[in-house]
Parts: sequence; structure tokens; C-alpha cells
Amino acid sequence: MDQLKNRINNLNMLGVVYLACREAGHIKSIKELITFDRSYKEKDLGKTINKLKKVLPSRAFVYNENISHLIYSLSNRLQLSTDLIEAIEYVVKKATTLITTSHRLNSLCGGSIHLIVELNTSEEKNVKLPHLSQIASVCGVTTNTLKTTFKELLAASEYILPKQYLKENNTKLIILKHKYLHDDKKKRR
Repeated sequence: MDQLKNRINNLNMLGVVYLACREAGHIKSIKELITFDRSYKEKDLGKTINKLKKVLPSRAFVYNENISHLIYSLSNRLQLSTDLIEAIEYVVKKATTLITTSHRLNSLCGGSIHLIVELNTSEEKNVKLPHLSQIASVCGVTTNTLKTTFKELLAASEYILPKQYLKENNTKLIILKHKYLHDDKKKRR
């Protein structure tokens, strides 16, 4: 507790609120919490949160909301149809068992939403679905986190997508893989 003595009480309070919200499954970003007192910077709150994580006892991975409830909540805020929500739920449930890198549930949901949205967006049919920034905002993650999670899900798409997306002639999936996964290989060289 000595580590927190010279920290400002308001920052400690905001840090505890952030951690409590995160543990309860209610998504609040650091940027969202910092609006309560504009004299603090996101970096300050981030440092305080990291200090609190070391000091406070951590509970096991507890979800007060189950996966389905969180997916429906996020998808409804984005005004997605029920068939898209069902596909997103399928992807998230498969991904939680197959993806080994650690992702918070809201990051995984956001990446899954983005994947299904990308597969269903069509200029020819004039189907406009939420943009990356809208999804990130609703899910409480950064766009970079969302992009990273999306790429991991895209790489595992043949294992996590519902059957209707895995047809051999699914040009949208082929285009997405080429665009996002092959560009990464070029950058590494």
C-alpha cells in the first residue's frame, strides 16, 4: 500500500472504478473515465491502474454477464440484425476455445463483430454496417486492439466461422485474407 501513498486519491478512485467495471463486464475506457477530471492525463490513470493491479488481490476470471448477453448488448447498440448476432456469437464461442493469445472478452467480441460485419458489408447491395471506429467505441477498445484481434480471428476463420461463410466461392473472405494477412507478411520482410 505504500506504493499508493503519493498517488492522488481521485486517480486511485478512478483506477478502482476502471478495474471494478472491467471485472464486472461493464466496458469503460480510460478515456471515458478521465473525463470526470480533465486535470489528469490518460497516461497518469494508466500508471495508477497498473499500480493498483499489483496491490489489489486479483479474482479469477469472473463474468457477471455471460458471453451471449455481452454479444447481444454490444450488437444491439450497433443495431445489428439477429442473423449477424447469431454468427458473431458462434465466432466468439469458437474463438474462446481456439485462440490461445489472451484477449479480454470485449476485445474478442469486438474483433468478431468486425469480422462478421466485414464479411457482410457490400457496396453492390448498398449494405452499410458499422465502421471500425464505431465498433471500437461501443466495445470500449482501441481501434488498434480491434485490428489485431480481427487479424487473429481472420487467420483462424476456417475454424471459427459458421458454415455459410466457408463456401469455396466466398470471395469476400478470400479478399479479406489477402488484404489483411498478406500485407502483414510483406511488412515483416
